[in-house]
Amino acid sequence: MPAGGAIARIRTGRRAAAACRHDGPAGTIAAAVHPKRPLLVFLSDFGTTEDAVAICQGVTVSVAPDAEIIDLTHQVTPFSISEGARLLPRTAPYFPAGTVFVSVVDPGVGTARRPLVIRTRRGQYFVLPDDGLVTSLVNRDGLAGAREIRNPPG
Repeated sequence: MPAGGAIARIRTGRRAAAACRHDGPAGTIAAAVHPKRPLLVFLSDFGTTEDAVAICQGVTVSVAPDAEIIDLTHQVTPFSISEGARLLPRTAPYFPAGTVFVSVVDPGVGTARRPLVIRTRRGQYFVLPDDGLVTSLVNRDGLAGAREIRNPPG
């Protein structure tokens, strides 16, 4: 996995949202996998009445201005990992290799739960918390790699 990406916590209202932050010149995971026009698919339980989704999208286009962002949904029942885990495997096959799925449905947001990048054998990337959200998808598509995302010391 390329260096440079990290998960930052941003407090928005009563919920904590995860947003991608760029920490170096290497670029984001999305830019590394699909350098011409990165495709990001965003799934969350944030809802659309608060600013969490807009903040995440703003950070994304600040880091990768050419990124195309597709909102899968932000109406997952809050903290329902099983609902998010049902949606990802049903929709992922319709997206090309190199697509980066950013998925945040996590009752432990803001805790010590590890943020991960998972690469499937279909060549898709999943940026999400270590909460089981992608287990059935990996069982079906195969695991090509997994990395924990860490903020650089400093």
